[in-house]
Amino acid sequence: MLTGSKKMRSNPAHLFWRLFLRRLGPPSPPTATALSHAGGPPDGHRRADWQARLASTVLGLATVALVATSGPPEYGYEFSTVLELPIVELTSAVPIVRYRLQARALGLAPNEAPTTAAATARFTGLITAEGVALEGSAPFVNVRLRPTASAPDDAGLLALTQFDLPATLVFEGDCARLIADPCEGELSLEFHRQDEGENGGTLRITSQIELNARVSKGENKPDEGPFELPWDIQVISQ
Repeated sequence: MLTGSKKMRSNPAHLFWRLFLRRLGPPSPPTATALSHAGGPPDGHRRADWQARLASTVLGLATVALVATSGPPEYGYEFSTVLELPIVELTSAVPIVRYRLQARALGLAPNEAPTTAAATARFTGLITAEGVALEGSAPFVNVRLRPTASAPDDAGLLALTQFDLPATLVFEGDCARLIADPCEGELSLEFHRQDEGENGGTLRITSQIELNARVSKGENKPDEGPFELPWDIQVISQ
């Protein structure tokens, strides 16, 4: 007859309660002060002692459970490029200015993954007014940033002195291999002076657009970057 031992798998529920009871322990013995009041430990003392132990135990086990269930950190390659856009001057003759940003991927990440899967843009700028005949404040500028020129229109952002707009940059084409079709993305930018220039003067806008991308490394190593984006980026006036 064969004899031996069989190792049972750990049951998470059993392990939790075993740790719970081990950490909780028996109630503390009554103190001399408590016994002198009525010949034995008062209920309030025992209840407070048990509640304190229970709270400490639950807090400790919750911390352990949170650490145990948290997934490992995700590391990746960071890419970033900042473009200074031409200075824009909105006047009565030119109350609207539009640009189109075109990006074409030319290379992959160090791990041969595409850099276009999680691309974002951040459009920021400052607005200053000169010679505007308007009491109180300068006219507002409606600033828009859209994924493509054909995207559904939106209300944009009414800006007086500054703006900060985010957007997702969507690429289409052979972005995984960069062989068959061009991997390209596009953004549409617009500045629209809300008084159509009726109050004269000039609204001068200095702006920049920051393009960012992140590629998962799939390995337990620290983040790397930011690197310059391996893209060809063009800003075209419309």
